Amino acid sequence: MKYFVVDEKSQKVFLLKNFNNEFKKMNSMEIFALFVRGTGPYKSYSIDNEIELLTFSKKPRDLAYKFHLETGASTIIPIINDNVLTLDELLFVEDSGYIIRDLTWFPVSRESLTEFKKIYSKSKGLKIETNLALKLMQERSLDFIEKENRNIVDVFNEQESSLTKEQSSLFVQKLYDYQERGVAWLKFCVANKIGTILGDDMGLGKTAQIIALISWLIENKITKKILIVVPSTLLENWRREFEFFAPSIIPCIHHGHLRIGIASEFKNFDVVITSYSLVINDVYILNDIEWDLTILDEASLIKNPESERTKKIKDLNSRVRIAMTGTPVENSLLDLWSIVDYCYPEYFLPLTEFKNRYVSRSIEETLENDLSELREQTRMIMLRRMKIDILDSLPDKIDIHHPLVMSDYERREYDRIKDEIIRNAESNQEVCFKLISDLRQFTSHPLLINPVEDKRERFNNLKNLSVKFQRTVEILDEIKESGEKVLIFTGFIGMIDLFKEFLAERYGVLIYGIDGRVETEERQKEIDRFSSTVGFSIMVLNPTTAAMGLNITAANHVIHYTRQWNPAIEIQASARAYRNGQKKGVNIYYLFYGNSIEEVMDQRLRAKEALSEEVVSIVEHSTSEMEEMLTALKEI
Repeated sequence: MKYFVVDEKSQKVFLLKNFNNEFKKMNSMEIFALFVRGTGPYKSYSIDNEIELLTFSKKPRDLAYKFHLETGASTIIPIINDNVLTLDELLFVEDSGYIIRDLTWFPVSRESLTEFKKIYSKSKGLKIETNLALKLMQERSLDFIEKENRNIVDVFNEQESSLTKEQSSLFVQKLYDYQERGVAWLKFCVANKIGTILGDDMGLGKTAQIIALISWLIENKITKKILIVVPSTLLENWRREFEFFAPSIIPCIHHGHLRIGIASEFKNFDVVITSYSLVINDVYILNDIEWDLTILDEASLIKNPESERTKKIKDLNSRVRIAMTGTPVENSLLDLWSIVDYCYPEYFLPLTEFKNRYVSRSIEETLENDLSELREQTRMIMLRRMKIDILDSLPDKIDIHHPLVMSDYERREYDRIKDEIIRNAESNQEVCFKLISDLRQFTSHPLLINPVEDKRERFNNLKNLSVKFQRTVEILDEIKESGEKVLIFTGFIGMIDLFKEFLAERYGVLIYGIDGRVETEERQKEIDRFSSTVGFSIMVLNPTTAAMGLNITAANHVIHYTRQWNPAIEIQASARAYRNGQKKGVNIYYLFYGNSIEEVMDQRLRAKEALSEEVVSIVEHSTSEMEEMLTALKEI
């Protein structure tokens, strides 16, 4: 082994060869005084004739480290300035407090060396028990994970670990290959306390990946408290996703009548799910907990760094933060800055400097800036896959059954109509069937049975009165950001008109449509106009009128807004987009209210489809179907 002496005053370093190992017991300054100056008992030693001069830097470097996680035993990987140290180099650092790299002598900071020695003392060589490694990774101070050292992280190289590849026994479904890679990345980030953005394209299963991560964290006792913040329209969907993917994990839903008044009530839950609006109202309760992990779904909702919502979200106490969004940039690069600032505060330049450097007056001018450094920085903190990149791993069609929870107003009105139906069930079947039709219209939108004449009031009430309509708009916002096309199916003419009125004003685009009012020979022309429109476009259709014979493969999103009792209607409606000639994966959304006639319809539609994959004839609602609906209403 080579030994070195440093003269900090002259900033020279001397390479010493062939001398007694007793020098190892002394620090470099003591060696310098005894040997070079010829003082003390070692003055008889002489310097080798070939003295190697190195550059000396007074700036200390931190000794960082990471773990290569494996089942049973993991490896400690010591790093200085992005360079992995050999065992000999590590022993030299431990002995001397210095390291030589690229003909430069660096002192190693005392604090980081002390921190590393704590880890090294618990290992055998550079091997350490994996459970202990996971515990140490979570306890490690963020002060010792410098930004420059995060550059060693590579999304696709950090997933060779057998441990990160293993799926938790709490997660009972199968992930696609690309989802497994995503979960491995998330595991690595959380274990290392690295905030990250899961930026996969919509429809690629971000929720499944997050639940798989949470299952692994809970099973390995890495985290104790996890908070998930979602739009209120997704609360029920998240609860059911846990029920489907990890049924043994029961989350606490902090919302509505389930709202908890004191933080101590959270102690019985590993996972708490709440809405953005309640974070604003209950931040004082939520901040009584130091969350190991907070997760934002639809994180574009904090794209405005100055909004109250964003500020409250960023005030939450959390050791690690994950943002989920398929649209990290909607309007400008400030959207990205705000989301990254939540995940990893101070990772980007301060807001004012970031604006000055990257944000110009228009998108066109912004694109003329040199964004290469920003692109690289973003790559280090975000995992993003697009459907087109992983088509081989995807099914051609993704069915998304989306349960919703009615607002208090909707639930009261729904129950009122339902009770009236049941009261008339025996005495007046004609009235009963009329009320069932009213109930189905009500679950499409309350304005269908209680119309409002004033246009502005009607416009405002479209979102305010219907959770389903509100969620549809949220889905459309995502589709708009991806520049893709969507078909919306609803069986009510009045609903088609409401959609056209609202969406045309919201998005500033022509809303195309096909229903019984459009002459047969005009329908293909309408499709051609829709298909030739560049970028985002919406077509609203009656599923019976438009369910056969039409090819609308320009659209790769389908929303079944009004559910049908006959599965063939929805199957053939979906087939307008999901057919030969479709070059993209198709997302098909089935929206329904939980604990309602719509949920019964969703369940029975799935059961009927499972019985036979053959397409049955499309028919109008028959008396037998109405009777079946009445039976279902009595059961729920």
